[in-house]
Amino acid sequence: MSSPAQIRASNKYNKKNTVLKGIRFNKNTEKEMIEWLSDKAFSPYVKALIAADMRSQEDASNQDRCQ
Repeated sequence: MSSPAQIRASNKYNKKNTVLKGIRFNKNTEKEMIEWLSDKAFSPYVKALIAADMRSQEDASNQDRCQ
């Protein structure tokens, strides 16, 4: 178990260096998404999707400039 000083240090670091984004899934209407994510590491999966979307948007933007 972490000591109170370690917890304070971690909280201070997280406050300064990280951002937490939460997401909720509706168990009734989004069952397929919940099942899809059940065997995946959520944070790396979401980060990879965001990175791919960013690359896609950048590629589309670059193609628009070339035309």
